[in-house]
Amino acid sequence: MKIRAVAFALLFAAACSAPPAPVDPDPQAQAQGPTVAATPDTGGRKIDDALADATNRGDSDAVRALLEIAASTPSDQEVEYESEHLGRLRLLPTVFPPQEAELYVLPFVDDHADFFRGKTVLEIGTGSGIISLYLAKLGAKKVVATDINPWAIESLHRNAERLGLRDRVQGRLVTADDMSAYAVIGERERFDVLISNPPYSLDLDSKINTPEIDKGDLGFSLLRGLDQHLTADGVAVLFYNSLFYHLLMVKLAREWGWDTRSHSALSLAPWEIEPLFNTYLRRVFAHEGLPDDLFRFDDVEDMLPYTLTIEKREFVPQAVPLLDGYDTGKVYRGFFTLKRRS
Repeated sequence: MKIRAVAFALLFAAACSAPPAPVDPDPQAQAQGPTVAATPDTGGRKIDDALADATNRGDSDAVRALLEIAASTPSDQEVEYESEHLGRLRLLPTVFPPQEAELYVLPFVDDHADFFRGKTVLEIGTGSGIISLYLAKLGAKKVVATDINPWAIESLHRNAERLGLRDRVQGRLVTADDMSAYAVIGERERFDVLISNPPYSLDLDSKINTPEIDKGDLGFSLLRGLDQHLTADGVAVLFYNSLFYHLLMVKLAREWGWDTRSHSALSLAPWEIEPLFNTYLRRVFAHEGLPDDLFRFDDVEDMLPYTLTIEKREFVPQAVPLLDGYDTGKVYRGFFTLKRRS
């Protein structure tokens, strides 16, 4: 399950007195590439004291925001990450370490390595860049990787240079004015493979997108643009590891004409349970003639479970091959693939 995260500029102000960093660097700085000195300060040393104070005040909103930060704040310094697949990577400040991709996505890639060789690949939301770098190492012909964090794109480029992959890996920065899936992809650009480990909890009431929460402008735009940006025999490989959004994306894709194979996710995160509870709560209020803002469920205050799993000992999902010609016999929970119907 992904660690819960929040938009930096919004929540840094709640945790400490440091002013929020601008969303985008100035053009001159962007042209020269990010520098460590220009990155935002997370104020990590102040979080424990702020959390204790908010708890004593009974301020559940502040507690939730601070728990988000404590659980997900990346380093405020450049760090090294030792990857089992790529060796040592250097990540600039604010770039999240890629433990999840290392644990889930790269093993899937390993088991289907021949499928990616010689292909043009688009990765949406590259983060640390580890997936794109590994695909290039395995022999992908060209990899385009997008992200909203300029430090993620710079980390990708620097690590690609160190690994001798810079000629095949291209990062593109997505800006805050358009965070749809293909915002920085040309109208006529097409790829053999689209791969993404995107935010996989849906909350239409959220004001921001985070590494865990999609407020509705990424996943649906990803599906709508597939036909335009996949080659005739192209395949999308998506990893949505929370049950509701996974099932929704799979069923939408099928309704919209895609051949879809799925190894279903088996859990719900509390930040996905919360909007589901509150959506149905509004129907209850309407049914009973009560004000629709009478109260709401809160994942912290109401102690919604960290993860609600449906897995049972006797439950053995069918290991349907996700890609033609690759019957590995394994279950890749949370993954699904899409291709055009023949």
